[in-house]
Amino acid sequence: MFKIGDFIVYGCDGVFEIVGIESKCFAGMNQENDYYILQSKENNNNKLFVPTNNELLCSKIKKILTYEEISALIKKNDTIVNWISDNKLRSKYYKEVMNSYDREAMVALVKYLYEIKNNKQGLTKRLYSIDEDALKKMSFALFSELSHIIKILPEQVIPLICGEIDCIEKK
Repeated sequence: MFKIGDFIVYGCDGVFEIVGIESKCFAGMNQENDYYILQSKENNNNKLFVPTNNELLCSKIKKILTYEEISALIKKNDTIVNWISDNKLRSKYYKEVMNSYDREAMVALVKYLYEIKNNKQGLTKRLYSIDEDALKKMSFALFSELSHIIKILPEQVIPLICGEIDCIEKK
């Protein structure tokens, strides 16, 4: 499915390059398995070994979006966010979105949470720490991927997603 040299996103952990696909037998294992060897682009000390036969872990590996896909995702405005009043359920939903790395939902949530935070459109809701934390984590995850394709600073992610800036310069 993936090959050496591919740049991918691994969950909300950021952008990685597949630097190898090797058979290994780690301590405590009684057989060799094939592993994708992922090298982080943000942190050279971060290397992951993902078993190629583990569907759950491999489902966290996503192809990097193209410039055109990023532009379309950011310009899309028809995703509706239904506010979940219960903090525990809302936190669970945030985790599900981040674990699945649902980019469309993450962009919609970032827009919505930013509007609440800045009290745009006269919203009466307020952000709690779980919302602030989710906004921060989703913004970082999106920045990691976006910055691989376009010229962007971390502090420009939310304004870009919210349409406050529209300059998307390809790297």
